[in-house]
Order: sequence, then structure tokens, then C-alpha cells
Amino acid sequence: MKNLLLFLKKLVEVTGRKIYLNFFLSLLISALEGIGIYLLVPMLAVIGVFDMQMDNVFPINYIMRGIERIPFDVNISFILILYFLLITGQALLQRYQSIANTGIQQNFIKKLRLDLYKSLNGAKWEFFIGKRKSDFNYILTTEIARVGSGTHSVIQLSSLIFFTFIQVMLAFLLSPLLTVIVLVSGTALAVYMKKFLKSSKALGRETTDLMNEYFGGITDQFNGIKDMKSNMLEESYLHWFRGKSNAIESNVMKLVRLSSTSTLAYRIAAALLIVLFVYVSLNMMHIANEKVVLIILIFSRLWPKFTSIQTNLEQIIAMLPAVENVLNVQKESEKHQEFKLSIQKNWNKSQAYVAAIECKNISYRYDTRQQIMALSNIDICIRNNETTAIVGKSGAGKTTLVDMIMGLLKPEQGQVRINNQPLNDDNLLAFRSSISYVSQDPYLFHTTIRENLLMVQPEASEAEIWEALSFAAAAEFVKKLPLGLDTIIGDRGMKLSGGQRQRIILARAILRKPSILVLDEATSALDSENEKKIQESIDLLKGKMTIIIIAHRLSTIRNADNVIVLEDGKVIQEGAYHRLSQTQGALRTMLNTQELALNQTLA
Repeated sequence: MKNLLLFLKKLVEVTGRKIYLNFFLSLLISALEGIGIYLLVPMLAVIGVFDMQMDNVFPINYIMRGIERIPFDVNISFILILYFLLITGQALLQRYQSIANTGIQQNFIKKLRLDLYKSLNGAKWEFFIGKRKSDFNYILTTEIARVGSGTHSVIQLSSLIFFTFIQVMLAFLLSPLLTVIVLVSGTALAVYMKKFLKSSKALGRETTDLMNEYFGGITDQFNGIKDMKSNMLEESYLHWFRGKSNAIESNVMKLVRLSSTSTLAYRIAAALLIVLFVYVSLNMMHIANEKVVLIILIFSRLWPKFTSIQTNLEQIIAMLPAVENVLNVQKESEKHQEFKLSIQKNWNKSQAYVAAIECKNISYRYDTRQQIMALSNIDICIRNNETTAIVGKSGAGKTTLVDMIMGLLKPEQGQVRINNQPLNDDNLLAFRSSISYVSQDPYLFHTTIRENLLMVQPEASEAEIWEALSFAAAAEFVKKLPLGLDTIIGDRGMKLSGGQRQRIILARAILRKPSILVLDEATSALDSENEKKIQESIDLLKGKMTIIIIAHRLSTIRNADNVIVLEDGKVIQEGAYHRLSQTQGALRTMLNTQELALNQTLA
């Protein structure tokens, strides 16, 4: 119920006056439909189809007197035209309301989608660590779509409630006792049907869990399609997929069976009530035939609405787990926002110049409940326009340290200082605008080379693009492509070789014209020839910007001005490459190990 109230509150906040206009239209349409039913029998009586004595029945007595005052003979043609105009007017209003309802629904979902995306987009890097990225994709697509479907049900439910209220009032004017009997019967049936609503909620939660697993699984599998094909895992993946598909089919069938069972119960109850109603009215209460006809007309239209109300309630209840999922993720991501809105709007790019980056006794752990530290008492200085290499074994804390330097992580203890000022919300945006980052597994979009480059610098000229490509040793192979810069490179750049992808990524980083270039094992997956080309490009930048290199292959750091060696999150060596490489210590040991491995490979 709490989530439903939050959902309704947000719906009203977003839609504003439109939702109230929708309520008014629902009331008007319901009134017109009621009037149409109410007029039908009296108007037919006027032309002699019924012999009705309803002079004391409000409001039919006033309607009949009004018809009798018409200054011409009322015939069947007039009655049919009047009825047609009434129903046509109602239909036109329903058409307008249907379009308005869709507008309300889509506007609400758009706002919900944008708010969620904005919240996720502004969350700290720590928020995403350990979370499956496909979960966010699932929420922004499938779960939002389910909320949209539920929104339609909520809007439709309001119309049904207005219609039901007006029809009940009309029936009450004709026969209070019979109306009360029907309402009591309907209430008893609604109480019985509560168990269907509980089942709908359970099935809605099952739908969320199943679709989340399904979406995440297929995303992971297609990301690893090469491994799957290479290791002949098709059969095991197919087995998983078949199992999930069977579970989803079962879940959908349960929902359909539940909905159809509740509809069946209402229809059987409606048939039984009408039979009892007619029998009691004619044989026990001796109600006039014309009254019975009117009430039957009203309740024959009304009872299916009870069924629709039940169906909409089941759909809304089944949608609530999706609402809970969306709101929880948004709430969680809002708690981890990286910047305040005022800072995002007012940051000054002119503050982006960085003279020095210092880490003052910083310590960090990913899980505060554990004692294992990812970084311990790091005290280093990265000087302006120098090349600093960070090396160490896997798990030594290299990437964590760079994430700390870039402000993606905040130290548990100590400070990261920029230009002798603590790195904080006030200067983080300006600082990060000066950085270009190249990861070990770079991401390229399924579009042209030109568009991939312009993403970081939309106003870059053609000359600037080619200059960046030349720096990255990529201009030559780009010119040889069928469409040059306008060649579409496929998903994640798969139409290019690994070396070509890496050089495009480096060109994109250079095009941004950063003052700090961060290379996170950017050449570790390349062959020697491509590694050499990338290294030559990096050497051309030496002295022009601050370069931070996380390196696994130590051959790539020979020209570094400063080398920082990490082990178990601690700095165990620091100094110039040439000095450390000639001194007994961690770096010398690592060099010997790699040289031995290379010699064995060549042998």
C-alpha cells in the first residue's frame, strides 16, 4: 500500500491539472452513458413501445414531462436521432479521453525514466562497484514498461470507479432495496476476491525476479559470445535459456489463469444475481416491468465494470513490485550522488589546470565491514607534465589508486590534494574535465569513427580529428577504410582489430586535449607491434601533459619520470625507472621475472 500511495502521489505531481481534467471527463462520460440508459425506456414509452406509469419516479417523471412539451409529434425517428447524438457525443469524449490518457501515461513514464536515468548517471563510481550493469538496463526498459502498463490501469480504474458510482446512484433512484441487495452481493464477492489480489502481488514479484535474471543472463551471454563459441558452450547456454523461458511461460500462464478465474467468478455471480433479481422483483416484490427492465439494463452494463475493476486492480497489484524496484534503485542512487545540482550548474572549467596531484596518507577499503585494506597509507606526489607509472602484481591496488586520484573513490582516511587544495565537490568537476582516461577494455559505440571521436569534443574540426588520429598512429589505417572517418565500426568496435580499437580510443582521449592522460593497462592486450606504436604515440605526448600509466608490461614504462611500485595496497618502492631497474628490489624482481618468461616463450 505504501508503494501504491507513493506511486499515486508521484503521478499527481507529474501530471498536475491533466489528471484532474481526466477525472472530470470520466465523470461526464459516465453521466452521459447513464443518461442514455435512463432515457431509453421512457423515450420508447412515449412512442408506445411500453405502457409506463412512472410519474412518481425521479428523475424519469421530469424527463417524460420535458418530452411531452416538445411542440411537435415525437416519433421513432426523432427518438433514434436523439439517442444517436447522445451516444456519439459520449464516443467523441471517450476518444479525446483515450488520447489524453495516453498522453498522461507517456508523460509520466518519460519523467520517471528521465529522473531514474539522471539519478543513475549522477551516482558515484562506488555505487556501481559490485552491481550488475544489466540490472540497470533491465529497470530502465522492462520495469519502466511494466510501470507504464500499471499507470494505464490506474487511469482506467478511476474512470471505472466514476462510472460505477453514477450507475449505482441511478439504480438506487429506481429501486433502493434491490440496489442495496446487489451492492451487498458485490461487496461480499469483492471480499472473496481479495485472495486474487494477494496472488497477483506474489506473481508480480516472481515476474520481476524472473525477468531480471533473464535480462542479466542474456546480456552476459552475448557479451561473452566469443568465449561461448570458442569453448562450445552453446548447449549449456541453451539449457539455461530453455529453463528460463519455461519459467517465464509458467509465470505468464499463472497470471492469465488468475485473471481469467476472477473474471469467470464475476460472470457467474452476475448471471446468478440477475436470475435471482428478476425472480424476486416480479414474483415477490411485484415491481413494475418497466422498472425491472431499466434496472436490468443498468446492472447489465454495470456488472462487467466490476469485472474490469477487479482486472485493473490485479494488474496494478502485479505492477507494484516493478514500482518498488524502480523507486528503490532511484532512492539508493540518489543517496550516492556525486555532485550537488548547484555544483553541476556552476562549475568553472577555467579551474581545470592542475599543477600537482598529491595523495596524503590515504587509506581505503571497499567493504568497511572487513579489515582488508585496498590501499594503506599512500603518500605520493604526481608532478605536472611528468610521466608517472604505477606497477605491481594483480590485486596490488593499482586501479584503486588511480580511481582515487581521479576522484571516483573517496579515501576512508587521508586526502587527495589538487593544486594544494583538497579534492572535493567544489573542484572535482573542474579537475575531472582535465582528465582523459583509457582503460584496458575500452568502449567504442556501434557507430562511425567520426561520431565515436566527436563524443568527447562535439565541436572538434576535421583538422583536429586527423591531428588526434596522427598522434595515436591511427590516421594511416583510418584513411584505408572504405568510408574513412564515416566507417561504422560495429558493436564495441568489433570490425576493427584490437590494436586499431586501442588507437582510436587513444585518439579520442587526445582529441579532448586533456592536461592529464590516464592509461589503465591500455596496451596489455596488444601484440608487440601495436604496443610499440601506442608507446611511440605516448612518448610524443611526454612533457606536454601529465601522464599516469598503470602497466603490467614493464617495457612500456622505460621512459617514465617516476615509478610507483605497489604491493598489497602499499607503496614499497618509488623513484626513477633507471635507478629502480638497476637496484635490487621489487621492480628489479618483476623485470627479471618478465624477462625470464619472455626468453622461455622465444625458446
